[in-house]
Amino acid sequence: MFLNDKSEFLHGIECASKAASILESDIMDPGWQEYVKHYIKYKDKYSASNAFSLSFCKEDSDKLSQWRGYGGGQQGVCIVFDKDELINHLNKTNEVSFSAEGEVFKGGKYSFSFDDVEYVNPEEPHLFIKAMEEVWTNTKSLVPNIGIEITVVPFILDLLVSYFKHPGFKEENEFRIIVHKFYGDESLKFRVGNNSLIPYVEVGDSEKKLPVKKIVLGPSRDPDLLYRSVKMFLKKYDVSCDIDFTGIPYKI
Repeated sequence: MFLNDKSEFLHGIECASKAASILESDIMDPGWQEYVKHYIKYKDKYSASNAFSLSFCKEDSDKLSQWRGYGGGQQGVCIVFDKDELINHLNKTNEVSFSAEGEVFKGGKYSFSFDDVEYVNPEEPHLFIKAMEEVWTNTKSLVPNIGIEITVVPFILDLLVSYFKHPGFKEENEFRIIVHKFYGDESLKFRVGNNSLIPYVEVGDSEKKLPVKKIVLGPSRDPDLLYRSVKMFLKKYDVSCDIDFTGIPYKI
């Protein structure tokens, strides 16, 4: 999991570790707790995951903290999506078909989930336990008789640590789409980050338009020039949506 910084991943791992240390559940298969503890130790040591995050602020598209935190001293622009249509777009473009022994099967290139982020301290393990039991109940029927610990527990942990964040970030009111990669490293691509190369996977279909509802223009030295340039950009790519200016009198 390559999130905005490593501490987010480690916070989720700490939440999982605290939960596993006290967990007693009648819902999950016997003996799975020890496997969970072993897997958490591996995650904590190697910071490895097959999960990738798409993160969004819910509802409020004009937050001073976000302009400051993600503008990076440059011109900030907020893209507002229709959530339901975006999820539907990902579902449709995720479908793949393959044939075997004369039969055609349908599946997905990746698995993805979506939910609101929970802002909790590791000292509140009951929230993580509840979430883990819910995911286990919904997932275990998908992989019967294959070795439930090997197949389901890593998936559950990769999924859940992605949705737990420190309470200090609660103001962000975040919604996430988590993509879980099924296949090998050939699907990975890389971009340059501030401190490292950042791996990512492409989702959706570049030939199909994303459901953009609105563009919010952040604090700017020249709002009129910014508006005209964004208008030209949207016209070139045949994107029709509203364009709003930030209501925050913040100067960059």
